[in-house]
Amino acid sequence: MAEGDSFSQLAQTLGCAQSTISREIRSYIPDDFHGVYCHRLASKQAKETYCNTMNGLAFGCISERTKAFIHKRLSTHISPEEN
Repeated sequence: MAEGDSFSQLAQTLGCAQSTISREIRSYIPDDFHGVYCHRLASKQAKETYCNTMNGLAFGCISERTKAFIHKRLSTHISPEEN
């Protein structure tokens, strides 16, 4: 992101929502960087997320109750909207 580019300009260029750009940038500004986006932190987090997904850890934070609900709905082919 060049200095002076707005979130809306960047979002339009990338073809996504301005809120996505804003959230992404806010998520990867460490406290000790004084408001400067850290692309290395973003890349590290993306790699960790990808590895967790590939290792089946992506849903590790979901409660057992929620997992059971999802499993039940998937096994009966009922979406939450049909409930």
